[in-house]
Amino acid sequence: MNKEQMYQLEVESARFYEQNFVPAVFSSWAQKVINYLDLRPSEDFLDVACGTGIVARTAKCRQNKRVHITGCDINKGMLQVAQEMEPNIEWVVGDAEKLPFESRTFDKIACQFALMFFSNKVKAINEMVRLKRNGGKVVISTWDILEANEGYYDFHRLLEEVGGKALGDILMAPFSLGKISNINLIMSESRVSSYRIENVREEVVFPSIKYWIDCDIHGSPIAEKITEPQYHQLLGLAEEQLEKYISEEGDVRFNMSAHMIIIE
Repeated sequence: MNKEQMYQLEVESARFYEQNFVPAVFSSWAQKVINYLDLRPSEDFLDVACGTGIVARTAKCRQNKRVHITGCDINKGMLQVAQEMEPNIEWVVGDAEKLPFESRTFDKIACQFALMFFSNKVKAINEMVRLKRNGGKVVISTWDILEANEGYYDFHRLLEEVGGKALGDILMAPFSLGKISNINLIMSESRVSSYRIENVREEVVFPSIKYWIDCDIHGSPIAEKITEPQYHQLLGLAEEQLEKYISEEGDVRFNMSAHMIIIE
């Protein structure tokens, strides 16, 4: 997986991602992750590969000062934006495959839509398990296969039509762990002895087709690869061929499917 497919963003792209992509897609999923974690007062919580910090901030809104919250990410641009958004959370630079914490430091650990981007997924899972205290819980979310995410299945087809396989592969990367058999293979190679996988669906809402396209272009590494003519061609095709996702209210809505991996 190359740099673009690992979704590493610079500061300005991270700010765009936070301001636009997070409220449209990732905020509602963060609520689900926190529900699965069932945070309790006085617990220590770690958000692994936290990005701009939506899961950590959601935990803080739920528990205020009753839970000690730490966010960790290798991407300094993302962490800079996370710090700007919420300076009262501890933000730490760190690699998910070699987390900079002592063993059994946290009661609850989350990793939202990031496992698919790690070079060594087994090592990252083992690191999260290493940090989990007895009686604790790890919740990892990954997107389902592209075909189960109807809007992105159609968007991917248009992106490949305009920019070829190179651009299409960047959009495919988040869905690369969609097959449960692939997840099970990774888990079988890890130190995890018991886990369960639950499929969850959630409606995402974008204000318009253009807003949706801009989120996935400017809030991702695609922005560095797509040309201006390609962007305008893509937008034109999207407004013609993705109109089926426009609701009666005029916004864009479709269901997304993801897997929740729960380790206790």
